[in-house]
Amino acid sequence: MLGGDPEGATQYRVVQCHKASQSEPLRVRAKERVAFERRPTAYPGWIWCTDSEGRSSWVPESWVA
Repeated sequence: MLGGDPEGATQYRVVQCHKASQSEPLRVRAKERVAFERRPTAYPGWIWCTDSEGRSSWVPESWVA
């Protein structure tokens, strides 16, 4: 498992780059692995992801595989 991953989290690989509008975005590159967790949200199609350094943010589900 990647460092900082919630235990039992499913891992995906990032498939598309994205420039965030947030001041502290989750920055990952194509093919980088992230852990994801489904959380309640008002935004369908977004999942909560955590990178290998423990940083987390919402990510469009269509951008990971």
